Amino acid sequence: MATNIKRLKRVVRTTPSTGLTLTAANKDYLSIPDAELNTDVPTIAQQSVWAFGGRFTVPTVNPSLIYGLFGKTIASGVTDRYGVWIETGDLFVQPFNGQQYLISNFIATYGGQTIDLKIQYEASECATYIDDLEVGRETITSRPVPDTNKTYFIGAYGNSNGLIPVPNAYFSGKIHSFFIGDNEWLLKDGSGAIAVSEVGDYEAGIYTNHAGGINYINDTMWDSAVTTPYKEVLSGVGISPNIVKTPYFRQHGYQLNFALATGGNINYNGIDYPQTGLILSFEAEGLTWLFGESIGTSIESETGEFATISINESLNHLDAEVWGKKSFALVGNGSTDKIVFPNLSEIILTAIPLVGGFIHEGDTFNLTEGLGNEVFSDDGLVVGTIETLHAQGNEYINYGVWQKEDGLGGWMPYEQDGLGSNG
Repeated sequence: MATNIKRLKRVVRTTPSTGLTLTAANKDYLSIPDAELNTDVPTIAQQSVWAFGGRFTVPTVNPSLIYGLFGKTIASGVTDRYGVWIETGDLFVQPFNGQQYLISNFIATYGGQTIDLKIQYEASECATYIDDLEVGRETITSRPVPDTNKTYFIGAYGNSNGLIPVPNAYFSGKIHSFFIGDNEWLLKDGSGAIAVSEVGDYEAGIYTNHAGGINYINDTMWDSAVTTPYKEVLSGVGISPNIVKTPYFRQHGYQLNFALATGGNINYNGIDYPQTGLILSFEAEGLTWLFGESIGTSIESETGEFATISINESLNHLDAEVWGKKSFALVGNGSTDKIVFPNLSEIILTAIPLVGGFIHEGDTFNLTEGLGNEVFSDDGLVVGTIETLHAQGNEYINYGVWQKEDGLGGWMPYEQDGLGSNG
């Protein structure tokens, strides 16, 4: 089970989402690291029949290069790789490194249709099913070699180290659902940068290179049929137990630092509420705002009401300084707590907070994530993975390694279940 953030318990839901729309030009995709869920193909002895795939709407136009669909470390030279993608109008299936077969004229046959695709290992064979009809079968000489340090991609095509997508191979279209073995994601969360499996609470991260960030994910990628916010109850996350809509993946939201502006207000319902210093949330007329937006002047409450931020500075100043993009830091034990990059270079995290961001090998990283075991370069092309040998794993990273400003010029961890130090 995912352990990095305690799960929200659903109590009320409106019209469910029917999927995520991905746009290749914006580099939209989903992924699941092995730290979250082991997505290795089991051996025949472990499980003779095993499948992966999903439901999606088939594009009507051939990709200029590749449309990545589902799979793990597809690019060359990786022995645990497997996956499925669209190339030159055909569907390519790769059961393991060194063998692949194709379903010819895939786009010509299915373009514009919403289909269920299943790639199923059956003992020493691999079969392809579309809407439960077999369309291809191959004898395979091997299954992929297990490797628990790779990433499973949805709507992208993995690079040779298995951790990030390759450029220009993103899917364009709607993904309605997907499954890996016995785990299924119905993509009905409706908002936020995480999709949660139906059983086990396994989390698939949702990523985009669009400038709108989380607002673009919520307003464009998630199905537009979901227009009414739904409500959920927080389950023991060390913050207010108010009824809230699903916020961004870190749940706590960003922080606003009005100490960096020469005066500021939050206006709701025609009334200005003057603000000073660092604030973690805003309340007015019985409503609560937790700052999940991260940019701009408009903020949405946890039940769907909008308020407006104003300062006596430029909008650029608001985005760069007042929003809490520099309000996070990382600490560690000075040895086994570290950030590891795709080329295996490292930054060791120490008791001295790594504040706000850093530059590594020419790439700029701003610590805007707040929680989770990944940090992203500003251009989204490089991902650093936060690693630890601590017994509590991702939970320790979220509630010990990540730090937030305490409003007094110092740093403190999020608190949860007695965690909150990096000892």
